[in-house]
Amino acid sequence: MGSVQALPFADDAFTLVTCGIAFHHFADQPGVLAEMRRVCRPGGRMAIIDLTPPADKVEAFDRYEQLRDPSHNHALTPEELRGLGRDLGLTELVVHTFWSPSAPLDMILASTFPETCTIDELRAMVLSDADALGMALSDADGTPCIAYLMSVVVWTV
Repeated sequence: MGSVQALPFADDAFTLVTCGIAFHHFADQPGVLAEMRRVCRPGGRMAIIDLTPPADKVEAFDRYEQLRDPSHNHALTPEELRGLGRDLGLTELVVHTFWSPSAPLDMILASTFPETCTIDELRAMVLSDADALGMALSDADGTPCIAYLMSVVVWTV
């Protein structure tokens, strides 16, 4: 076990370093990416896939997600995520932004542990204006489903 801010590996230890759908939980995102860079050898690849709401909706998205999951810190926009790589001098290879597959809202909320509101209040927020939260709401035979905007960014070191 180790800390994402002090990975228990030697410098240049790996040819591939990834982070999957967790980056929005880290308080020091630039520091985490720098630590990923430290353990990735020159010529290696780094990849992050994470939630990346549109810039004009990220504030509302973060507010909602912090209510739903208090461990949520901040979801970067696609450009913010790309900028972290540029700041470290990484070479961008791939950027792909897409909508996640739709999932039943109640399934998402079943893994929710809100501390300051109820699951019913969270459901009502999504149903009243998912678009304002940066989510896509759809209906599958009467079941409300949501999708999240996500991005994959791959860099070479």
